[in-house]
Amino acid sequence: MVKRYLFSGDCVFYDGKIMLMGIHDGRLQEYNNSIKILSALEFDALLPGHLSISLNNGEEHIKNALSYFEKGMIPPNIGYG
Repeated sequence: MVKRYLFSGDCVFYDGKIMLMGIHDGRLQEYNNSIKILSALEFDALLPGHLSISLNNGEEHIKNALSYFEKGMIPPNIGYG
């Protein structure tokens, strides 16, 4: 079986957490759009740029983040800076 990997960088992290920073180009709607795009991909492992990885069920972490946005909420922040 071939595994598919998503390297999500700083977009989304384990358990659907995000890194929302109060900077001039931090736009919540664009973040939401990025999560929607990632949610359409098929992959097994989520490999974010920091913290924990998920070698199985990686899509679930994207779905967690998306569920917050769909409810009009902001996903939990990973807590940097």
